Amino acid sequence: GRGPVDARITGSLANPVVDVTASVPRAAVRGVAVRNVTVAAKYRRGRVDIRSARLTANGAAIAASGYVTTGAAPHISLRGRFSRLNLRSLPDTLSVPVTGIASGTFSLSGRTASPSVSASIRVIDGSVSGTPFASADARVRLVDGQAIVSGLRLTTEAGEVLHAQGTVTPRSINLTASAASIDIAGVAARFGETGYSGTAFFN
Repeated sequence: GRGPVDARITGSLANPVVDVTASVPRAAVRGVAVRNVTVAAKYRRGRVDIRSARLTANGAAIAASGYVTTGAAPHISLRGRFSRLNLRSLPDTLSVPVTGIASGTFSLSGRTASPSVSASIRVIDGSVSGTPFASADARVRLVDGQAIVSGLRLTTEAGEVLHAQGTVTPRSINLTASAASIDIAGVAARFGETGYSGTAFFN
């Protein structure tokens, strides 16, 4: 993308300090269209301090700040937040289809090529494999191609609460769940089945 860039260069020729602000109305990141990109950053002695970075993509708003180092072993440390993220817009890489509108916070840290990623996420008006739910809250860490889920609290449309933790990969799901009770008739009705009744208790 293209947009206005303001830069101020100070310091010595050997160790310049570059202060940059940029605003790009439209751009693309790995094939994803982004809008309203604004960045304020400063480069000094092999480190880029990102005071503020903001953009919108597929209707979602994302903001972050932190730093990135350069050199033989570059590192990254970013913290940010996102809102109005439609999960349908994400690449279809999970072993189970998930929909909903997500918001939350995230962090990236470690080597730039393979950073550690963690997030606290809240999803509303969602579904898992076609089964709807009212809301879900969870903490997620991405490690070696798998999502480690902890503290998942899912509330069904009937107000039932399910707790779960475990791992999810592009090919498999391994979660341990517990709930005070589940209305069997309500679950059956969501799959278009009748003639079921009772309450299930499990952990």
